[in-house]
Amino acid sequence: MDPYNFCIIMMGGGNIDTTQMIVTAVVMAVVLILLPLVIARKTGKSYREILLGSRGASGNGKKEGEKEEDKDKKRPAAGKEKNSNRNDLLDFVSSLVSYSRKHHFHLVFPGTVSTEEGTAMLTAILITRKQAVGFSCYGYGGTVLAKAGAEEWTQTLNGERSRFKSPEKKNARQEALLRAALDQAGYPFVPCEVMGVFTAKKLELLNAGKMNCFVKANAMEHLKEEKYLADGPQKPEEVGKALEKLVIKEQKQ
Repeated sequence: MDPYNFCIIMMGGGNIDTTQMIVTAVVMAVVLILLPLVIARKTGKSYREILLGSRGASGNGKKEGEKEEDKDKKRPAAGKEKNSNRNDLLDFVSSLVSYSRKHHFHLVFPGTVSTEEGTAMLTAILITRKQAVGFSCYGYGGTVLAKAGAEEWTQTLNGERSRFKSPEKKNARQEALLRAALDQAGYPFVPCEVMGVFTAKKLELLNAGKMNCFVKANAMEHLKEEKYLADGPQKPEEVGKALEKLVIKEQKQ
């Protein structure tokens, strides 16, 4: 029976007097009080939920019963600072390969060339038409503070501070070994340099630009300078293949 017919019957089919109106009002009040209780018992939902749907009482998109602290738990925690990994290193090497192909240079990889003075422990060696560029890669993340002429640099990672041997000093030694390798390969006239590259995805490198040390992105930008792209007398592939004869590769067990 619909509410309209119910009210008509309760009102005596339309002949309304004061007593009937009072009785009708009392009955309707009882119905309105009991109806939500019956609905809650039958459906497990409040009358308010049925009227407003799944958006909840406030209409602001929150689920019923969801607390603000619960939403905070769902938010991803801020990532910790990390050192570089193997994939970061390979990503840089891949950038060097693309750069080398684009400009018709030659990339020696790995750059572990052996000489009578020792072995250059370089990640790779790029041969342009004017020079050879060795890359010495470092995996430090966080914040690195460089200091010219110092024996050590400082790293701060997740609030912890530590020191490590100066890449400036190490690169100078690697450059001397690369020079010896070029001489031994028969190319004493080819200029060379070693660039330090920090391959971590997130790193703040301070005061290192003048020491030829860069983060990964800045290193690739630095290679766009004229001194690397300029034309010259040497043949990159020829010099590269001569150096590759000196490379010490990992021996299979």
